[in-house]
Amino acid sequence: MGRWMILFASVWLTGCVVGGHSVREVPPSHPAIRVTGALFNKESDTLLIFQRHSDAFLALPRMVSYTNAEKARTSSGVAVTFRTDAQKVEVRFRMLNGFNNWQICIPWYVDGDSLGMYILRKAVLEERGDSLFRVVPRVPQDGRPHTYRLVMPTLNTLAFAGLTLHGDNPSLLPLPPEDKPVYLACGNSITHGRGQCSGDQTYPAVLAREMGWQLFNLAVGGASTSVPLAGMIADEIPYHVDFLSLLIGYNDAVFQMIDTSVYHARLHAFLRTVREGHPETHIFVLGQTYTETTTNRAGGSLDFDDWRHVQEEVVNQMQREGDDRIWYINAALFTGHDDLNNPPDDVVHLNVNGASRLGKALADTIGKILEK
Repeated sequence: MGRWMILFASVWLTGCVVGGHSVREVPPSHPAIRVTGALFNKESDTLLIFQRHSDAFLALPRMVSYTNAEKARTSSGVAVTFRTDAQKVEVRFRMLNGFNNWQICIPWYVDGDSLGMYILRKAVLEERGDSLFRVVPRVPQDGRPHTYRLVMPTLNTLAFAGLTLHGDNPSLLPLPPEDKPVYLACGNSITHGRGQCSGDQTYPAVLAREMGWQLFNLAVGGASTSVPLAGMIADEIPYHVDFLSLLIGYNDAVFQMIDTSVYHARLHAFLRTVREGHPETHIFVLGQTYTETTTNRAGGSLDFDDWRHVQEEVVNQMQREGDDRIWYINAALFTGHDDLNNPPDDVVHLNVNGASRLGKALADTIGKILEK
């Protein structure tokens, strides 16, 4: 199995010619289309449903997985890439039932350059009673083939419904091989991308772009430290994982209101479970980002420096146990008040600039760690 998901099926282009102009319909399962960022996709000839987590994990009760399955089914970090010489390209998507933010943001890239972003309000789809919509990237009119990449939004549940290609007998061409290191980002809504609309704006996406890694964002808004998620990573991802980051603990403290000793045990169990399945993976445990939250949901006092101390101590403990591929990075050093999404209403999530700043700072810090 390769380092990313390439979807295969025995289906090809269909189309017709009208007045010398060809229109070709391409199913979402066509082998020349590359889908990355989701490990457990569901596919047919008419629809490809992005799925970042396994069926077994999604079926767990929330009080076992500490994860909202509807939010887990959203498509943060997923991308669709293809190469064509078409003069006009329509990329079809369907909004599925489930967790959907008020607007859908899908940026597109042509030959690696960011050339635009499609933005659609969820209410428009609801008002017209049809969940299918089309993204039409701007196409260079030079007659040459180009590579298109569309990145899914952070907090919407979407499926890919295929392509429509227009032109003079347009072709869908094979993509060149790609062999990037695999990076798993784990965490809660800060990592999932609340505060950013498109999946290429999150701090894991920025980090992956800076480092040349292939991102699989497994974070879920509202999640607490989940040993079953670690089990999914250990048991259901059979190929080599090069890097993994973990930023977790805010919801443990604020909403579950556990004490730091319980959190210590959970965090240690998560990391030991991942390590059992992936002994060579470089793991980066991130200290809680800057937040102005000082109480839990019951009004009890919180000092997140206490939680950062636990995060660092768990890493130190595993290093003492002989693990030389795990590090602690205090993400609070790279984030501050100006990076918050919407204070005073939201004093924990990052805005777009804050996510970018954190991703670049992590890339610089991790680069120096790996050079040693």
